Amino acid sequence: MMKKMAKIGRLCNTIRLHSSSSIKVGSKVSEKRVFSREDVQKFCQIIGDTNPVHFDDGAAQRLNFSSIIVPGLQLNGTVASIIGSKLPGPGSILVKQFLDFVNPCYIGEQVETTVWISALKKKFIECQYECIVHSSAKVVMKGNALIYKPVIPEMK
Repeated sequence: MMKKMAKIGRLCNTIRLHSSSSIKVGSKVSEKRVFSREDVQKFCQIIGDTNPVHFDDGAAQRLNFSSIIVPGLQLNGTVASIIGSKLPGPGSILVKQFLDFVNPCYIGEQVETTVWISALKKKFIECQYECIVHSSAKVVMKGNALIYKPVIPEMK
């Protein structure tokens, strides 16, 4: 029960932190993640992706990849996680999104996902994002999104 209350408290703090008055053009959040073979297998199983480039090294290599690649939608999950939980945060609804998969992301590479606010409109927020392999500065995904952000009253 105490853990649940602490989680609710953190959520309320997040909502307060990222209420519409605190979000500004240029605000950004970054997170790092390493995708394991197990992460990719679980993701593919959940969504029903049977493309062998996500679980068979030989198949990936026959298609000119050096090894198994992380599914693009799994990479996009890191963007959705930031948008929905940190910036703009809880209550955000993704309305429109553009994804550009620039380079493959391989299992074991540390990816840094950065989301930043590029424009504020009356009921919408525009953001940009990119996923970069930390060690090589290789961009693996970039894009932009339009987010509906309901007005959340300030909590006191």
